[in-house]
Amino acid sequence: MLLNNTIKHAQPIVISLCINLHDHHLNYTFEDNGISYSKNTARKGIGFKNIKERTTAINTTFNIYSHPQRDTHITIEVPIL
Repeated sequence: MLLNNTIKHAQPIVISLCINLHDHHLNYTFEDNGISYSKNTARKGIGFKNIKERTTAINTTFNIYSHPQRDTHITIEVPIL
């Protein structure tokens, strides 16, 4: 879903996905250099809402860091039992 939405809305040149294991957590970092995400200008779609609901349901953290007109950085941290 992240990849599809990024290509569709952000018009990036570069997309990066990093997955690593650290301190019993699986960490996903997703970055792009496209048009940044802004809560003030975002369309009222269901993409981020669905991701937030899914990550909350499985006890994970989901964060979005956006820099105006530069990039978006998304992290998802999943605890490993």
